[in-house]
Amino acid sequence: MRLPAALLALPALLAAQAALGAPEPIALKDDRTSRERPTAEVLMSREIGAAVGARVETAMVDVDGNGVAEVVVRITHASTCDRSRLHCRTAVFRHDGREWRRVLDVPARTLSLGDANGRGERSLVVDEDEVRSLQSGSYRIDAKASGATRIRFAAATGAKAREIAALWGPGAVRLLDAKADLQVLAGTADLDGRNGAQPVYRLEGGAACGLVGCPIRGVVRRDGREGIVLEGFASGDVWVMGSGREGVRAMVLESTGGSVAYAFDGRRYVADGPRR
Repeated sequence: MRLPAALLALPALLAAQAALGAPEPIALKDDRTSRERPTAEVLMSREIGAAVGARVETAMVDVDGNGVAEVVVRITHASTCDRSRLHCRTAVFRHDGREWRRVLDVPARTLSLGDANGRGERSLVVDEDEVRSLQSGSYRIDAKASGATRIRFAAATGAKAREIAALWGPGAVRLLDAKADLQVLAGTADLDGRNGAQPVYRLEGGAACGLVGCPIRGVVRRDGREGIVLEGFASGDVWVMGSGREGVRAMVLESTGGSVAYAFDGRRYVADGPRR
């Protein structure tokens, strides 16, 4: 979307925000006369139009330290918030010199500026404990900086390996029986914060992995049976956050394009990142 970046040229005082320090809350305001409001209404015209009577709050802040402000928009409405009306749709738009790009779009209660890296790019902190850094053109979660717990996987063998492979269908079982390049790994995660060991499984090897990574499944046990609640791909580590939604902790899968956060929607985990 082509809007003049000059509209958002920063006053000198905003440059001082690049200093290191504790997370600095971004002050959002519902002000129809604010400098960034017309830009925000164009960038999120579809979302605002669909949420009749919504409260629209905006801010202008230089997150990446390049001297051009990002536009932050939060929409509070029954259709854009969770049941508590605390976590509401919050988006950040960055101008790349040609057009505006949506670099963050998540349900959030608060949004703050975190520390700056060596290039002057500050992280974004969602709800005080979810640190997101600029990765592959969008703000993706930094699991380690957020204090997440890494899931440790171990090889499964024999009947247990076949049982796990069956979660991916009969084709995976046949590959395992045929001695293909396929390894079955098993780990556990405390997803509800009650020290419960919920299984998380991973396939590795040339027969299972591709450009986007290796397949991951998270399951829950009910009445002696396992139901899949997470489906994704990871080329790196898999993490469990310290908090989440619906009383269930968020998960983070490291992929070739950057980390992808998954949040629980009451039934299963869904990818929680920029919506383009």
